[in-house]
Formats: sequence, C-alpha cells, structure tokens
Amino acid sequence: MTAVDSQSESLLEVEHVKQHFPIRKGVLNTVAGHVHAVDDVSFTLREGETLGLVGESGCGKTTLSRTIMRLVDATAGAIRFRGRDVSRASRRELAPLRREMQMVFQDPYASLNPRKRVGQIVGMPLRRHGVAPDEADRRVLELLDRVGLSRDHVNRFPHEFSGGQRQRIGIARALALDPRLIDPTEGSILFRGQDVSHAKRRQLAPLRREMQMVFQDPYASLNPRKRVGQIVGDPLKRQGVASGSDLRRQVQELLERVG
Repeated sequence: MTAVDSQSESLLEVEHVKQHFPIRKGVLNTVAGHVHAVDDVSFTLREGETLGLVGESGCGKTTLSRTIMRLVDATAGAIRFRGRDVSRASRRELAPLRREMQMVFQDPYASLNPRKRVGQIVGMPLRRHGVAPDEADRRVLELLDRVGLSRDHVNRFPHEFSGGQRQRIGIARALALDPRLIDPTEGSILFRGQDVSHAKRRQLAPLRREMQMVFQDPYASLNPRKRVGQIVGDPLKRQGVASGSDLRRQVQELLERVG
C-alpha cells in the first residue's frame, strides 16, 4: 500500500478484521459452516511506510486486501483510512475514497478488459473522475513511461503482452489518480517476471521505492543482497534498539523463536 507523505500519522488502521464465508448445502441452501478466510487481523500503516504481508498460498492475504478495499464486506472488525471508517461507509461515502485507495489485482489478465486498448484501460480512472480528454491522454503516456512500457503500446490489446507487462499496465492504472494507498496483491511480479532484464529492473527500482507497496510475496519483501541476519536486524538498528554484539544476540534469539 502506498503512502505519499513521510509524516507519522496513521494512513490505514485495521483492527480485529475477520472475513468468514458461509458453506451452504442442500436443496434449501442452508448454512452448514463457515470458512475462516481471515481471522482477527490487526495492523497499522503510517504515512511513508511499507508493509509486507508474508504467508503461504491460501492463507488469506488476497482476501484481506479485498476486504480492506471494500470489494467484499468484513464479517467483523474495523478498517479506518485516514481516520474514516471504511468498513461501515455507504457506497456514496466510499466514492471519493476510491480515488485515494487503489489495488493492483492478482491476475494481470483477468483484471484487464480484453476488448479495450491499453490507453483506454489506463485512462479509464481519469475519465471517470472528470479529467479532460487531452490531459488524460498526456497522463496515460507519462504513466506508461513510469512503469517501463513504451508509448507505442498505448494502442495494443492486453493479449499482446506478457504476464509481467500486463501487471505493469495494472500498476499504471492504479497510479493514474495519484492515490495515497496502493495494495498490489501480487505486485512483486513486476520485478520477478522472466521478461524483466537487469537493466529494466534498475529502471523500475525508483518506481518500486516510490510506490511503498504492501507486498504479499516473501521474496519481494526481502533484500536479495542481504543475509537473513541483516534483514532481521535492520529494524532494530533503524530504531536504535541494539548494536554490535547485543544486536547479534537479539537477531539470534528471533531466528531461534521462528525455528
């Protein structure tokens, strides 16, 4: 999720969120039980922070993202965006918030309209929010540059791109309105796709830092150039909690606790 400013105020607060889906059986479609997709999740994301959601496949990361974005209603708990309760907001109250909260969907092909050209897909949020056509066209070209795609791609259809390129189209669409929060359910594909060369990775690195995304992939949230001990110890060093031998001791204790 993306935070624009570097202030310490909370951008997103998730408190004891639960998402349970009913299991229905029989001719009468009665509820026989519930699938506990998300069970009592709480965290706070402040302005300028990056949060990584790490877990095995099927543990509820994407469901949590969809719940935060109000694509599905939470079973219980509270979700506050910049102090406003999103979980209980009406459709009318949610409308202006959609501009500030954007999502990059997990499937880069299913989330793109196969009958629309790239320029139409990326420009749709701009048109829906009343941006003038000429300004929207200029903005679309800037966004394609920003995510490492060619301006010549503006008139192509989604099926003409690789999976990684489609994901970048989705990211360009999410960035169109300059949101304060971006939740890419599988944003790491932008940097892990086989079609992304070393030069392209360097080109996209500033975008990755700028987006301050909540990654749902353990490899995307870790620095491949650092050892595990360095990665674990970084937050302790930044907060001045420990240094030297004391830092090594605390890192070792943390690693032992997680097995």
